[in-house]
Amino acid sequence: MVSLVRHYAFIYPVESLLKFKLLTNTYLPKVTAPISIFHGTDDALIPLSNAEKLKSVLKPTDLFVTLEKGTHHNLNNFPQMQQTLDSLLQRP
Repeated sequence: MVSLVRHYAFIYPVESLLKFKLLTNTYLPKVTAPISIFHGTDDALIPLSNAEKLKSVLKPTDLFVTLEKGTHHNLNNFPQMQQTLDSLLQRP
């Protein structure tokens, strides 16, 4: 969250303005459940580079899917996302 706010409010002292820092990259390695992240290349709200930072801390069994031309609000329209979710939900 800090890096996202820093991206948009780069002239402000971000760390002192945020009540909750939400350092997702430090929490993800501690998650024992499978993790799946879907991110669009055209997301204007959260840059792909932020999502890729999370990718670097995922376990080998976790999933990171980049959807070409995906935005922040249309990922559910992509057949690749629907197929991947179907596959994930059918796992034992």
